[in-house]
Amino acid sequence: MVMKLILTSQQLLEKVFPEALHGYSAIAVDEFIDTIIKDYKEVERNHLISKSEITLLNTRLENLRKSNDDLIVENKSLKKKLEGIKSSDTPNKDNINLLKKINKLETFIWNQGFDPNKIK
Repeated sequence: MVMKLILTSQQLLEKVFPEALHGYSAIAVDEFIDTIIKDYKEVERNHLISKSEITLLNTRLENLRKSNDDLIVENKSLKKKLEGIKSSDTPNKDNINLLKKINKLETFIWNQGFDPNKIK
């Protein structure tokens, strides 16, 4: 929600009304405007906090999305490698650690410009 304020608290504070013969009590008007200014300052303060919080949360959200995308890719890759394990084989921690090492080595080879699937 975008907050579009017409006046600032400073404009309210500095507002001068023309004098009238049969007008309102200047003291009562000043007291009421002082109350409005306090509320206005609170709104302005909360609005600035909200904008900075939204920026921070959007940055965190984008980082989490990137991390999630990376994990999805890694998960698919590891699932593909686990497909080769026979049903009689029991996947254990050692097998998973070996697959992670293989994955790191394959990634290194890819980064060097080679296709690990074509290496014999």
